[in-house]
Amino acid sequence: MNADVLIIDDDIPVLHGLRRTFREDYNIETAENGAQALEFVANGWTFKVIICDQRMQGIDGVTTLSRLKKYLPLASGILLTGHADISTLRRAINEAGVLMVIEKPCRRQILEEAIIDGLKHHEVSVQQTRSSEKLVLGVIKMIERILVTFDFKPGENRPRVLALANSIATQTKCAKPWEMQAALMMSDLNQLPLEADRLYNRDVDRHERLAFANDILAEIPRLSHVGEGLYYKDKNFDGTGIPNNLLAEDGIPAFGRALHVIFAFERLIDQGLGISEAILDMRKHPELFDPSFTDALANAAKELIETSRPK
Repeated sequence: MNADVLIIDDDIPVLHGLRRTFREDYNIETAENGAQALEFVANGWTFKVIICDQRMQGIDGVTTLSRLKKYLPLASGILLTGHADISTLRRAINEAGVLMVIEKPCRRQILEEAIIDGLKHHEVSVQQTRSSEKLVLGVIKMIERILVTFDFKPGENRPRVLALANSIATQTKCAKPWEMQAALMMSDLNQLPLEADRLYNRDVDRHERLAFANDILAEIPRLSHVGEGLYYKDKNFDGTGIPNNLLAEDGIPAFGRALHVIFAFERLIDQGLGISEAILDMRKHPELFDPSFTDALANAAKELIETSRPK
């Protein structure tokens, strides 16, 4: 579900008027308040340009655009306001990252030019993001080749696990699908032999290896989140495990909790358990696995099974 433009205004006649004005030229969706707009994106809607009135009942325009930005970071935000004071402008820029602020009432031409600029800005942002992600994934593939050189190869179930992991990323918003792909591709990075092993002929503990992998990823632009997730992939939900620190339950980064569930699931099916058996086994240990991510895994598995059935 997607539209070019989302217009948010609690003045219903104005809202309907704007929809009639632009619906022949653009795919338009409207919301009567910020809460309804947030409900749209929570249900999977995407928008390229979001036009929002500042003064509305309930959530104001800046707060609405700021919250929507978390779901749709590439969408161009446009704030309409009849009271463009310095405080509102500062919040619009710092909190919501709006593309522009337009004083109302405004002429149709001004708003149409804003929509055109917003669509162009969105397209540029999408192209830049794709280029950046392509570059990062190129670096990841290079590291993956290094891992293969050291004979670290993913299990035969990895493609199926990756499909489930991408679904979990989409469901829970804990990571972007490409970050999930990167984490699985690079999960063996902490097994590379450290220079200390060669120099001192000693074993390096798992925590030191985790720190080593995290340090490498932190140096690569846009991979710090992946590094953090991998750093906590062996941390149990009750706080035990590695790394040995005081974080537990929701205090553990969400991406780490998700990866902990995914890698445990992969180990179980590599051992010969079926998908349903593996999930059932994990549900018996809520102290180890965040139940919300176990549920997300179960939902992803159900969807995978249903789509793979012959029609």
